[in-house]
Amino acid sequence: MARLHTLRGLLGLIDHRTDQELIDQYFITLNATYEHLARTRTEADQATSEALRSIDEMLRGERNWRHAYEVEQRLSALMSGEWLEMELGRRLLEVRQHLPVENHQFYQQGLESYGEEGKRAMLARIVNDLQWHYEVVQAHNLFGGLCRIRTGLVFALSFVLFFLPFIMPSIATSLNVHVGTKSYYVLTALSAGWMGAAFSMLLRLRSTLDKSDIEELKVISRYSYILTRVIVGMGASLIFYYFMEAGLLGGTFLPSFPAITYPGLTEVVCSEESIKSVKLMQMDEKSLALLIIWSFIAGFSEQMVPNVLKSTEQQRGNGRTAR
Repeated sequence: MARLHTLRGLLGLIDHRTDQELIDQYFITLNATYEHLARTRTEADQATSEALRSIDEMLRGERNWRHAYEVEQRLSALMSGEWLEMELGRRLLEVRQHLPVENHQFYQQGLESYGEEGKRAMLARIVNDLQWHYEVVQAHNLFGGLCRIRTGLVFALSFVLFFLPFIMPSIATSLNVHVGTKSYYVLTALSAGWMGAAFSMLLRLRSTLDKSDIEELKVISRYSYILTRVIVGMGASLIFYYFMEAGLLGGTFLPSFPAITYPGLTEVVCSEESIKSVKLMQMDEKSLALLIIWSFIAGFSEQMVPNVLKSTEQQRGNGRTAR
């Protein structure tokens, strides 16, 4: 519980003031229950008196959900008579609403067959089951929120890479990435693939979160998991880029790759480094837009590039058979 409370604070998913108001209200309810039990158990034995004194100390101490749940469990062990019956009836309504139907049927049978001591034990079990359910729901929401935030941040970073030559020209220059160079188009394909992969994760996030349990949520909310999917998308976009440049894919809606030129160079022998620094590949705006779109799709789709590779392999196999 303490770990989840810390995570909730880091994410800022729940307003602290509102959360504290809920805790305070819950403690008011617990305190009212305690006062009722203290009045009705005036001739309590030593063990009961010590239990009531311990509960009183907790009610006066730090107010948080962990302490509230512990007080709630201790109070349930002291209930008797009509108060016990009423609390069991109320809790069974919660069980019916939040827990599997088998749980409700089991506890309903116990309500009809158990004596007072058995009902107290059953109430303690019901309280424990409900508290665990609420903890799981809270953990699910917190890890789901963490996953959304991290996936959104990774998606936002793809724009930084996409516009790197414009917003961080010094870094782009150090990487030899200039607008119009081949490295620029490769970077464009990679960043569009990153963007497509992250966008795909964002779109599928809701369905993924709904069908995932806590352990699965812990995994998919990690940066390592998110970045693995992004790397796969970038790799797919890069492979598709070279498929298009090599002419292995054809069609009207594919970008055209012009020949590389070396402006300003004469027939004088030049070093390989100088050639790399000036070679250009002037792609028109339509082709650049198509490159971005197809790279985005390659990163977005988990099946497109594998299907292209499979199709190419089959064509190669058919060619060998024909010979």
